[in-house]
Amino acid sequence: MKKNEEGLKEEKPTVGYGGGVLPAGIKVPSPDELICYLKDIDHPEGEYVPVSKAKIYATDFGLQLGVVAHDALRTINKTKLFRYEDHVERLCNSLRYLCLDPGLATGYKANAEEVGKIWQQICNRNAHLLGEHQELEPETWITLGRTRSLPHVMYAYDYPLIPATFINPAIIELSLFANWYKTGTNVCSARSRMPTAQCIEQKVKCAARFPNYMAGMETSHLAIEGYPTFTLMLDNYGNLGELTAANIFIVSKGKVLTPRPTNILSGISRKCVIEACEGLGIQVIEQDLTIYDLINADEAFQTASSYCMFPIAGVDGKVLWKDVPGPITKRIMDKYSKGMGIEAFYEIDYKKH
Repeated sequence: MKKNEEGLKEEKPTVGYGGGVLPAGIKVPSPDELICYLKDIDHPEGEYVPVSKAKIYATDFGLQLGVVAHDALRTINKTKLFRYEDHVERLCNSLRYLCLDPGLATGYKANAEEVGKIWQQICNRNAHLLGEHQELEPETWITLGRTRSLPHVMYAYDYPLIPATFINPAIIELSLFANWYKTGTNVCSARSRMPTAQCIEQKVKCAARFPNYMAGMETSHLAIEGYPTFTLMLDNYGNLGELTAANIFIVSKGKVLTPRPTNILSGISRKCVIEACEGLGIQVIEQDLTIYDLINADEAFQTASSYCMFPIAGVDGKVLWKDVPGPITKRIMDKYSKGMGIEAFYEIDYKKH
């Protein structure tokens, strides 16, 4: 490993909260080219502006208090939004729970539906900028905002807040994932635990992810050469929770097992996998699972909107499954692909770049 000017070792990039490295030659649009949506105190009617022109004020209460509703979904073939209705429903539920009214329409459901329309506009305005194996992932961030009359006053609760809505055209570079569908990932358990539902409801999709960030920082030393590393969080009882930005499944004796949805974010991709299993006649059981169950499983995989499914090859820095994806995981991946209307989301000819 290289050393920086202070003599400290520079960790290799990791995935999750560490980021990945793009293959050589990959080009992505610049922030000056990409168009986002912004509605805040300076853009009361909502405007489409270059990403480079978007900003958030330091006095934004969402920034100060960590109260930011969030959601993201991916496209298929540049402009088709995958599982659009599911994401609109989840955003609506998050807004209602957080008592956040972005002011796009009247009522939480109408606001969420209006955001959905903006997602499509974001896709339409940016699709022409994408490369052959790039898709969009419109990211929505809705904050508490700030006051109109005293924007410089900290914690001015007596004044009405003007919420801020920012929808960012994040780019999914599919070539980044190409080998990972074949090699699988390395998931590493962290010391930091997931907050319990008694403290804050984990079903809410929001940007308050400090525990996830800390967990990711703790596992970088468990990387395996050639495998992307993701961080696995446990609950207070030592049961599997979720990865910092994904759900987890194991396969044991022909059945698919996954943590109960009581203390995790029930991801849309998680829902897709359960539906795929139902279509294949594979039993899915939601139950408490431990690291012991994961290590002794026949197969394991993880799910997220951007990459759909990754097979898991290693746990805590040790390779456990060399032949990935396993047979049941592969069947589910194929069924998932058909639900997306494509042949196979995991087959990417990244060599064309």
